[in-house]
Amino acid sequence: MVYHQQVAYVAFPSFGAKDSLIASEPSMEPYVTCSGLAILYNGFDNPGYLEAVTPSVQKAIAHIHDFTGITFITVATLNAAKGVEQIPQFLAALRRKGINFQWIIIGDGITANLLQEQIDIYEINDTIIWFREHLPHNDILSLLQYTDFYLLTHRFSIFDFATIEAMSYENVPILTPVGGNFEFIQDDNGVLLYHLDSCEELTYFIKDKSLSDLKKKNALIANTRFSENAFLEGYLELIQEL
Repeated sequence: MVYHQQVAYVAFPSFGAKDSLIASEPSMEPYVTCSGLAILYNGFDNPGYLEAVTPSVQKAIAHIHDFTGITFITVATLNAAKGVEQIPQFLAALRRKGINFQWIIIGDGITANLLQEQIDIYEINDTIIWFREHLPHNDILSLLQYTDFYLLTHRFSIFDFATIEAMSYENVPILTPVGGNFEFIQDDNGVLLYHLDSCEELTYFIKDKSLSDLKKKNALIANTRFSENAFLEGYLELIQEL
């Protein structure tokens, strides 16, 4: 008790991170709720237009240019927490609706083989460009310049930095309703997927909406709420309070 009385503030990268801590370790709740709470979102400043340098990325960008449907992108370490292997069933439902799409995957990890199995099961190999090799960060950002939706089906997440990067390049977030993901989608700017075996949540969301307007809205949110300047201002306010 003496320890937590000396704590003026407890800072988290999102409200979802706070809730996740309490859920995983209930004994921490008195320390969190009896102290001041500061939320310091990570910040990212969009560096502007970037040219890809890796030949495979250049080829993918040329393919996106020639594609007439919508383009999803996922950037993640492939593990149980990120849950990328859950995405193929969602995209298969989208294909059954007759929606033309392609999916860019950037990542590798312990669930890569499981992801490939799911891709095979749902027969969506022809829609995918998968970068399993390490890509320079600038090449990842260069791809984000040409994609439409950032898609990631976390099983749990405190606050995904790649989502901020994608939004800053006008990607509309499609995420699962866990942890800090709720804080990305608060202005009717994206989709929370409660049912991964259906695409109804996405198709309902985009009905009668302008994709161009949605993309601009997400860039505005990312470049104000989740900018480096907003991050530093949060730290400054906390320091001034202390």
